[in-house]
Amino acid sequence: MWLSEPLNLSLSHDLNLLPKIPRLEADDLHLFCLPRVAFESQALELHYLEGLSLEEKERARSIKNTESREAFIQSRARLRWFLGHQLEIPPVEVPLAIGPYGKPHLRSKEIEFNLSHTQGLILIGMARGVELGVDVEQRRPTRRLDALIQEVFSIRERPWFMGLAEEEQLDLFFRGWALKEAFVKATGRGIAAGLSRVVIREDFQGFEAIPEGDPLDYQVFESAFSSTRIALVHRGEIRTIRYYQGSFES
Repeated sequence: MWLSEPLNLSLSHDLNLLPKIPRLEADDLHLFCLPRVAFESQALELHYLEGLSLEEKERARSIKNTESREAFIQSRARLRWFLGHQLEIPPVEVPLAIGPYGKPHLRSKEIEFNLSHTQGLILIGMARGVELGVDVEQRRPTRRLDALIQEVFSIRERPWFMGLAEEEQLDLFFRGWALKEAFVKATGRGIAAGLSRVVIREDFQGFEAIPEGDPLDYQVFESAFSSTRIALVHRGEIRTIRYYQGSFES
């Protein structure tokens, strides 16, 4: 069940305050679309860093680009904030590990999750016992659109772009790209799986073909938020998807 009306989630920069969300049940999936903001002070950045592991802090310090560093810190801090709430432990104690293709996961596998971020937004999905992947893509002009369509879309999908105006092609490209990225993240293999080998149904309600396995095993959900495309792909039965849009308290 996709919630057509997003649920409001009030946010604070104080990560010691627990998120006001229900417990994640066995057949539920939570999807969070959160604003990413520039740190107003070094003290605020340090507060977010306090909830990260030593390895994550070292990685953050190695990121020279300010925007990229802030995106990493905020997305990991919020992820630990949500997971710590569900596991009933402090965020810094959440036992995260990195898979062979770079996808973070809980060592206990008690909760499956995935995260993505783009300019101004963080997307986090989590569920119990369900493989999932999420992606958020900022719609932006590109001079390489034709080449990117050839790289990302299969021969069966490329005719969709014929006869469309450039702006319509751009919308379709980012919609499809987000969904394909969410799929390969759900498998844990990332783009190594080959985006052009993931063939989307023309109605965007699922997949016609995937690199391995049965495409009918995967369910898809997508939405638009401002100038971004949001995509979620999961494998397994889900009764309820709670879609939260976060905003900071005034």
